[in-house]
Amino acid sequence: AYFAALAPGDDQLWRFVKVGDHYEIVNKKSGRALDVVGASKDDGAAIIQWDASAAENQLWKVTSRMGRHTFVARHSGLALFARNT
Repeated sequence: AYFAALAPGDDQLWRFVKVGDHYEIVNKKSGRALDVVGASKDDGAAIIQWDASAAENQLWKVTSRMGRHTFVARHSGLALFARNT
């Protein structure tokens, strides 16, 4: 995954599929879900798109507060973040 300028493409559109009190986040273009590689519980683990299976490392607790959203992985309790590279 990488950051790109906002464009009207399906590769930048995501569907949030409710699974209990979590969401599987699926890309419109690829049909794949956000996935923590190898179900890692380590800080800094890579996030990729992988075949959607509703596995615990593909489920996210989404919270919103004052216009900001937080995504926390169900399997580890760690939050998604963007790192400067």
